[in-house]
Amino acid sequence: MAAHRRTVQVKEVFKTQTLWVGEVEIFWLTGHPQAKRCYAWASSLKEGQEEFRTVLEIPPVIGPATAVRAALESKTDKIVSH
Repeated sequence: MAAHRRTVQVKEVFKTQTLWVGEVEIFWLTGHPQAKRCYAWASSLKEGQEEFRTVLEIPPVIGPATAVRAALESKTDKIVSH
């Protein structure tokens, strides 16, 4: 079961380039064997389409910013270090 807790702004920047900016929804989970939280957001694609992403809070994901970073890394297969 998931319960919405809040919405936070996240801005992911690498060097001087903004990779992603938007709102991330935080959900508290009940009954999941590994995660207590889940993060979800939408990203705009071409032609008015949206892509919806969800990431569980399982290390190294420890919050909304690291969830976005993990999703970006999985799309590009590159490690983004800060």
